[in-house]
This record gives sequence, structure tokens and C-alpha cells, in this order.
Amino acid sequence: MVQYYWNKYNALFKYPLSQDLNYGRSYSGNGTDTTLVEWIASALSGDNIVFDDSYLYSKAYFDGSSNYTFDNPTPAKFSNVVTGTYFFKPRNTGTYCLYVSADASNYYLAIYTVKWIEEEWIKIYSQGSLVQSNIIASESAYTNNARNSDGFWYVRSAAVNTAPTMPGAFMQPTGALEIGDSKAITWGSSTDAEGNLKNYILEASINGGSWNQIGTPTSASFIYTIPTCTSIQFRVKAVDTAGLESGYSTSASLVVAKPKYYYSKYSANQFYNDDAPWTKSTESDETLYLKPKNYTFDYSYNKYSPSSSVWGPDTPLYGGETFYQVSSDGGWLYKSIVQNAGNTDNWSRCILYYRKAAENSKATNYVKGTLIQSGIIAEDGTYPGNGVQSGYWYVKGSRVNESIPPTGPFTAPAAGTVFKPNQSITASFEASTAASISLYEVDYRYNNNTWTPLSYTNALTRSLTTTTDKTLTTLQIRVRAKNTSSVYSDYIYSDVFVIEHNVVPTLTLNTENNKTLYENDSFLIDGSTLDKDNGNIVNVKYQLNGGQAKAITTEISNGTKPIVFSKQLTFKSGKLYDGETALTEALADGVAHQLKVFAEDDQGGKSAEQTRSFFVVPNRAPAIVVNPIEKPTGVIDSDKFPISGVCSDPDGNDVIVSYKINTSLATEIYRGKGGDWTFDVAFSSLKIGENIIIVEVIDSHNFKTSKTIKLNKAVNSTPILNSVARYKIVPPTGTAKGVLLWIQKEKGLNIDAEISMTETGVQEKFVEMPLTNSAPIDSFITEDQFVYEAAEMKENIIVKLNLSRESAEVSDSITLISGVLS
Repeated sequence: MVQYYWNKYNALFKYPLSQDLNYGRSYSGNGTDTTLVEWIASALSGDNIVFDDSYLYSKAYFDGSSNYTFDNPTPAKFSNVVTGTYFFKPRNTGTYCLYVSADASNYYLAIYTVKWIEEEWIKIYSQGSLVQSNIIASESAYTNNARNSDGFWYVRSAAVNTAPTMPGAFMQPTGALEIGDSKAITWGSSTDAEGNLKNYILEASINGGSWNQIGTPTSASFIYTIPTCTSIQFRVKAVDTAGLESGYSTSASLVVAKPKYYYSKYSANQFYNDDAPWTKSTESDETLYLKPKNYTFDYSYNKYSPSSSVWGPDTPLYGGETFYQVSSDGGWLYKSIVQNAGNTDNWSRCILYYRKAAENSKATNYVKGTLIQSGIIAEDGTYPGNGVQSGYWYVKGSRVNESIPPTGPFTAPAAGTVFKPNQSITASFEASTAASISLYEVDYRYNNNTWTPLSYTNALTRSLTTTTDKTLTTLQIRVRAKNTSSVYSDYIYSDVFVIEHNVVPTLTLNTENNKTLYENDSFLIDGSTLDKDNGNIVNVKYQLNGGQAKAITTEISNGTKPIVFSKQLTFKSGKLYDGETALTEALADGVAHQLKVFAEDDQGGKSAEQTRSFFVVPNRAPAIVVNPIEKPTGVIDSDKFPISGVCSDPDGNDVIVSYKINTSLATEIYRGKGGDWTFDVAFSSLKIGENIIIVEVIDSHNFKTSKTIKLNKAVNSTPILNSVARYKIVPPTGTAKGVLLWIQKEKGLNIDAEISMTETGVQEKFVEMPLTNSAPIDSFITEDQFVYEAAEMKENIIVKLNLSRESAEVSDSITLISGVLS
């Protein structure tokens, strides 16, 4: 497994800020009469707070001690702000929040103080100071670039370069080791996790001596000429491109002998010298006619023979001529020397001499005799190559263990190849450098069983189809060369290849890494898996934070088509859900959580686990503040009093504020991102005694916060002299611009009128409705006329009549109200 360097840091934290209480400064306008900076500065100046910054910030944080930080700056201009919350820090104190809402023509601004929630789950973490560097661990040991469960922040760096594995065992060279042989020294291949294997370093120890390097091959084989020695041992290590080395793999000590040859044994015959003394015999008359002129001597058998050249019949005789005669057994040689000249064919006086072969001396040289024995096997140097030893003549023949240079290494299949059952493969190797190659013998075997021949030809490739027998899980191939004299090379071996009868599935995961989930967010686990074994049952599973693995899908593979999977989870109330089933406990904010996905088949194969980190931001309940309520006195049931406050959401969600009085249904009074709210309570809606008013704020994820207001209504029967009556006018066409109102009343009742004409949803704004005429109808009834005309058409029209009487004894009232809209 690849290892990595990890750096460990302290994890810094900070709390996000949100708006708290309304500071009491607001602005409404089109932004042309002042700049945004000027308005903020003016709004704070009454408290000697200086603001002259040119930026507002959409995010602000507190470190829990005394420091504030700000992110996402926005120029402090009306043209740059949109509905939302901005933070700013005056020069000389504190941090504040500016809440902005805007429509097509106006800006509505309010300043708030800020707050933070000092709880673990709301912290936002970031990388701090370095604690420890170069921790070596696996890729998934920590969640990268995040705070982990031990409270520290980890960052993954470069992969750790690891040394290659120790080479495998040496293979016994073919045949005995003999001095001068070229032998293939072969061992098991090394592997390197980073794939940067460079070469091997091969060393030899001669006769138990020190180790000396003999080669740096790039493959797991080396052709070596055996030196003159009696024993040799090999060791090898692997080296990668970064210089890291494996441990040594060492062979057994191997015996080295001299080469053996076939010898033939002959008899050894000794030479004779022709050196016996001549002895004078007598003088007599002799004729030279047909007598040999010379003789020959057999040095091996010490025998004399007459020559074939003889004296002719007409040969003149002169003094000093010589002729020879030999005994029939060749053991005596006779010589006659003419003493005086004579005529041809005449007899002349001669002196006779003789020599005995038995008196010849023996020479020191020998000659090869007859064959005594053939096929004698002995080490080189045991006998002479062609000569005499111990009275016999020996002739050295061919070498017993004769060999030729082996082939080069296998070039295919590549080292590390994994085969499937019934797969066609091609084995290739480099040619031998020997002359007169007849063929190459290529064999294969499974599971270290006996070798099985492939075709024996002079081609450099062979084809093979792998077995379907599931008990046979490894394959190895070997080759040796043979020349036209039937002399062989050593074997060259391939790597041992794995036959994967069940191919493990592969899996591709599309899920985004380091995703942050908010309330009601979907967490999609999707991707595909491929099992190349037709008919396998494949299960795709996922695991959250090391918990129980759960199934995504189960399908049967056809061997070629990827199996697509998809599972959608939902994050809500701090947990991950599959439908309505909670899969986790409450997940902590600011901590990296882990998803693992893998595929398993029914043959025991399992894909590599794919991991993803994810983070959560649990939803927080919205906040609501109720402003102090002034205790009303001297009111009647038709009167009303306001209840107001401010709402906010720390996560920026939309909120709805509603209220209900006692057992009544809830009434919505605010909808938006947060801000001021208000509603009026009619005294007539309260019962005598204790009343409970509940004001509730709910966010878009159904998180709620409520405030309970308890009010006690007491009856005071004191007659009142003043009251207010309110009337809502609904224009038949939806809007109106002018209102003409006639009110007939008894003469003891006094009336003043006010009117509010606004758009729907806008707060009421009452102004005086002038009294333009008053006339008696009869002696008891008077009719008052009120007129008002707005600047433009409005939808929401409310008329408020202020009624008064001089004393409690007056009981006059309104008898008729009528009017006209324009």
C-alpha cells in the first residue's frame, strides 16, 4: 500500500456572528440623499461611535476571546448592497450588523448588535500552527485538509517512496556448475509500490570470500561465466530510481567443479634408436648385382628392412660402393663395402660387417598404440589431451556437460500480468547468441506441477490458453536453446503469473468529495461497478463513519456492462436519513465525516474501497426577541395595543413569524430573511384574567423558537369620554385615490376623522381627514362631511374615527355612515 507524508496542525476555530438586538437606528429612502457610509456614520455618531470604513462584509466571526474576523467584502455603497445581512466594525468599538431590504425604489436599513453561539457544534474550524510534520500513514488514515476526530487538522503531502520488495528465491542453475560455463543466474522478481524499480545489484562470493558485484541487470536473470573456484554463492538486491534498496536475497552455496571430458585409453609404444655397433665379419668376393643399395629401420618395433632400390646388372663398380642384406626376421643387418673397382657384373673383393637390432638403445618418445578403453569420464587435466601417462596413451574427447549460451529474458508476458481463465496469451523471449541453433524448447507449468512442453521450434514466440481449472492459480514458463549438435543451454524462467479465476469488481464513485451538507440537503451516492465475470452476483454497499455497511443495489453481472448504482440520502435534524430511517447519530459540525463505497461478488471478490469526506452544518433554530410591552391603562375593548420585536436566523434561512392568543388560531405577521415585526392586539380579544400570547418563529426547515407573553386583563367600569372606531374600506375596483365621507350623528357626539391609505402589506400611516362641512338634518341629528384625496391610487384604506362626549350622561351615537370613492 502506498504511504504518504501527513502534516499535523492545530485546529483553529471561530464562531459565526448573527444579528441580535435592534440597535435602534433605521433608514428608509432611495439612497440619493446620503451615501451609505454617511448614513451609518450618522446613525452611530450619537453614541460617539466612529465609522469611516469603505467596506461591509457578508461574513463575520468571533474567536471566543476578543478577536473578530471578516470575509467577503462589499463596497459600502447603496448600489452594491442587496437584501441581506452585512457586518461592519467601527473604528473605535464593537462590531455591528446592518440589515438591508430593498425594493424597486427604496432601501430599508436597520442596525443591530451582534451575537455568537458559543457551542461546539457551531464552531468553524481552520488550519492553525504546525504540530508535527512528515507523519507516515496510508492515504485514508486521516481526512485530508480537515479537522479530524482527534481535534487536529491534517494535510496530506507527497507519497512516501518505499524500497522495493526483497527479490524472490534463486532458481537452481541447470546442471552442475563447471568452470568456464556461461550460466543463467535467475531469481524471483521484486515489486515496487511506486512503480519506480530501476535495476538489481547481483553479487558473488568466491570460495566463501568477500562479496563482489558482478552485474546490475534490469531483469531477474543474468548470464555469468563461472570462474575458477570450488564453490560460489550469489546474492541480489533491488534498487529504485530514488536509490532505496531492498534487502538481499541469498542463494545456497553452490559447488563448482572442473569441466569433465570423455577420454580414450591406448597402449603406449616406446621408440628405438638405430645405434647398434657394426662388427667386422670377413672379406670375400661378392657381386653387387641385384643387391639393395640401402635399408629402412622401424623405430617402433626395432626391425630392419631392405630398401627396394638395388644395384643393376650393368652398374660399374668402384671402390667404396655399399650394399645391404637383412635377415628374414629383421633382427640382423649386413653391410658389404667394395674394396676395389671392377667391371660390371664382375665380382669384387668386399669387406663384410653386421649389426644386431637387439643391441639398439631405446628412445625417450612414445607412440599411440592400440585402443584399450573408450568413454572414460574425468575432470579436465586428469589425463593428457593426446599423450602418455602411466604407460598408456590417452586422447581427450568431447565435454561431458557441454552447453551453449541461453536465450535472453522473456519479453512477454510483462512481469506482474494477471491472467483470466481461458485467456489466450503469447510468450516471447530473446534469441540465444549461440551459432547453429536448431530449436527452442518451451515448457509451462501450473502450481509448481510438472512441466508440460509447448511446441519445440526455432520461433521466438509461443501461444498458450490458460486453464479453467480453479485449483490452478499460478503459471510459469521456461525456455532453453538447442543447437544442431544437440547441445543445450541453461533454462531461462519467466515470472510466476497469477491466474485470477474470479476477477474482483472495479468501482467508480461519482460522489463529490468534501461536500458540505446543510439542512434538508440531499447526499447522492452514485457511480458504477464492473465485474468481468459473467454470472457473478454483485453487491454494492456503503458505510458511514465506519458504521454498519448497507446495501445500495444487488445485480447479476454480464461481464461487460457496468452496473449503475444510486442512493440518495437526506441530511436533516443533524442526521443522515434514508427515507425516514436515520442512518447515523447526530453528526458534529466542523469535523470531516467519511463515506466508503465498495462492491463485493459472490465469489469472495471485493473492489477497492472508494472514500469521500463530507461535512455538515446542522440547522440552528431561528431567534426571536419581544420588545418590552408598555402596560396600557384607561382603554376600552375596542382599543388596541402593539406588540413588536425582531426575528433572525443564524443560517440565513427564510422565517415566518406568527402569533396566537389563548386558544385561537395562529396568525402570520412576518415572512422574510429576518427583521422587525409587529402586530396589534385588540382588548376585545382578551378574556378577563390571565391571557397567554405565543409568538413563534419558524424557519424553512421547520425549526422553531417561541416566546410566551402572559397578560392579565382586569375590568374597570369607569365610564369613558373618548373612544376610537376603525373602519376598513374595500374599493370595488381594488384601489381608490379619494374618499368622501358623510356621518350622521346625534348632536351630543363629537367626531374627528383620520385616514390611512397605503399599499397592501405596508404599515398603516394615519393622517388627518379634514371636516369640510357640517349641517343639521333635524333638531336632533347633524351630518358631518369629511374629504381626503391621496397622491396616487391605494389598496389598503382604513378610516379611524375619534369619538368624544362632554360627560358620562351623554349617550348620543352615530346613526348613519355613507360615502363615495374616487
